[in-house]
Amino acid sequence: MADSILETFGSSLMASLSPSHPLYLHPWDDPGALLVSEPFNGEGFDKWKRSMLIALSARNKLGFIDGKIEKPSADSSLHDQWVRCNDVVISWILNGLTKDIAQTVIYKQTAKEIWTELEERFGEVNNAKIYQIQKEISTLSQGTLVIAAYYNKAKILWDELSNLDVIPLCTCQGCKCDARASLLKFQQNQKVIQFLIGLNDSYANVRRNILMMSPLPSIEQVYSLLTQEEKERKLKANNQFLTESASLDVISQRQHPHKGKHEARKVIMFCDFCRRHGHTIEKCFKLHGYPSNSKNTRGRKYAANVQAEQEPQKSDFELIVPGLSSEQCGQLIALFNNVQIAKNIEAARFADAGSRDHMVPARMEKSSQELPMELVAEVLARVPVMSLLRFRCVCKA
Repeated sequence: MADSILETFGSSLMASLSPSHPLYLHPWDDPGALLVSEPFNGEGFDKWKRSMLIALSARNKLGFIDGKIEKPSADSSLHDQWVRCNDVVISWILNGLTKDIAQTVIYKQTAKEIWTELEERFGEVNNAKIYQIQKEISTLSQGTLVIAAYYNKAKILWDELSNLDVIPLCTCQGCKCDARASLLKFQQNQKVIQFLIGLNDSYANVRRNILMMSPLPSIEQVYSLLTQEEKERKLKANNQFLTESASLDVISQRQHPHKGKHEARKVIMFCDFCRRHGHTIEKCFKLHGYPSNSKNTRGRKYAANVQAEQEPQKSDFELIVPGLSSEQCGQLIALFNNVQIAKNIEAARFADAGSRDHMVPARMEKSSQELPMELVAEVLARVPVMSLLRFRCVCKA
């Protein structure tokens, strides 16, 4: 029986096999080749099985795992070639397994024995697998996923379910009911509804419009509509962000017209003496004198940076009222004393109105000639600087 199957692909007397023969090995049929992207580690057997079947079918070697290409008799001219092909298929299967699983099947003699054992050990019952997939589909939702990621996740589950739960074919002779096409359309509508149920509420309007269509579009058309809507929302969001940023810039410029180079300077300093910005009266050079190391000091008053013992002694009033000399401070004190004496004399006249000569007692006049130094210092400290400077100018004049 085996000899008859092999003879259909070529004569045993041929010196070489044709490339279409299942026992033909191409130059790239390396025993060390890896046919799947990831070795099977005990999970996801259905996906790994599907990948291996595709790879073996592309190399025309499926017959070695399903038993269609049986081992020829020992006296056949194709016996040795079959053994070679069988060993190559075994190597491919072992390369697609992790080391732990490969060691459990490495002593099997044929590729069919290895394949059968893997199916019995890791192949799940269809009903349990269908239940698990259906449960995942029922709880599937978009969440934080974009439309593309959400669709890919649902598509994987639908394909797995279709592979397990195959639509039965009609066996009627000359059937005209077209039941298979109706079942396929029913499955498509179910996929559309399941996909729309899992969408976020932000797509409620789009979902409502799709459900109002009759008939319902395919799942591919629904995916296209939703991706277009998602792109339009991103464009609108970007335009709105740019508009709001421009508005905020305009408002900020209106509220802070001088904001720019001097943004870090929250308070603009102003000098009340020279009427200029950039410093206060406490650090005004025109009032206190320029530093000795400043340029162009000719004709300017500057403060010498000398030792403490070389600096002339200043009176208490000069320390309180900077810029006034001792002579000017003395004039101020005399002025305050004269004002005080005049007030005392006036008060004494009213007090001694019954007196005949209306004279002020000598003791009162004597005691009122001087004011306490602490009181005079306190008054001078509270007088505005500009008033004192005007007084200074008058005194010099």
